[in-house]
Amino acid sequence: MIKLCGAVCIVAGTTCYGLFYAFQKKSRLWRLKQFKESLLCLSGQLRVARMTMPQALAQIGQKSRYDYLSQFYIFVSENLEQHTYSGFWETWAAGIDSYVRDIYLTESDSEILKNIGSIPLHLDIQMQLAFLEENISELENLIEETQKDIRARCRIYQSAGVIAGLVIVLILI
Repeated sequence: MIKLCGAVCIVAGTTCYGLFYAFQKKSRLWRLKQFKESLLCLSGQLRVARMTMPQALAQIGQKSRYDYLSQFYIFVSENLEQHTYSGFWETWAAGIDSYVRDIYLTESDSEILKNIGSIPLHLDIQMQLAFLEENISELENLIEETQKDIRARCRIYQSAGVIAGLVIVLILI
């Protein structure tokens, strides 16, 4: 009876580990899609409302339904207005490091998101929008790659968790 309880616990534990790892991959995809959605909102704020960058960032931060994005955009907006950092890129990178990087994103994801901060604020709005659209398309490509990767790997992680548990139980019995 004790062996059976132990076997069930081992299989359940390894299965949960496989499910958790699959959840991490799916969560990465969700976060990338949320960030893309927020960048599309930023593009709309700049294009239609003709706001300055700090105003547009503050507006998105107030309207965002995701806490980490809300905090990120408000952080960048406030630091741009207060001139805490020497430029937009440094402010954006600090915000990515503080609020966005540790939410199931990889280091390469963070670097792609940091590149958005190199938007040339001294140029006119059309050039800023073109730069932003280019970065959104790069983010879309990353999302597509991640979706393909998730389809294959999530099943593997889930199956490997169950199989690993069964193998451990067989070895121990």
